[in-house]
Amino acid sequence: MKKRIYVLYAPGGNGHKSNARTIKEAFNRKYADCEVILEDVYDLGNSFLKFLLRIYDNLLKIDPKLVKYGHKMLSKINTDKNMVPIFPKVLERLKKRFREVQPDLIVSVHSAINNFLAEAIKQLGWKNKNTFCNSMY
Repeated sequence: MKKRIYVLYAPGGNGHKSNARTIKEAFNRKYADCEVILEDVYDLGNSFLKFLLRIYDNLLKIDPKLVKYGHKMLSKINTDKNMVPIFPKVLERLKKRFREVQPDLIVSVHSAINNFLAEAIKQLGWKNKNTFCNSMY
C-alpha cells in the first residue's frame, strides 16, 4: 500500500497552491511509492472564514502592499491560536477529512491553518504517528 502525503493549502493569490503543486511534483519524481493528495482547505471552512479569505484575495488584487496591514492586525489579536476555539465545526470537518484520507505525512503550505492542523492531530491521537515513504530511508 502506498504511503499518503497530504498537502494542504489555502487560497491567497495562487502562491500557496503553486507551492503545494511543486511539492507534489517533487514527491512524484523522487518517491514513486507515495501517493500525494492536494487539498484546498477553503472547502472545509465556514461562510465567515470564506468571506475573510475573499477579502484577503481582493486586497492582493487591489494592491499587494495592503496585505501587510492585515497581517499586522491579525498578529496583534493572535488569530492563529484564537481561531480554533471560535470555529469548532471547521476543526471537526478537518478531523473527519484526516480520518478519510489516513495520511502518513501532513504538509501545510499556509500558516493560517497550522493551528487547526495541530489541534486536529492532537485530538485524533496522532501526535506521535511517524511514518514515511519506504524509499526515503
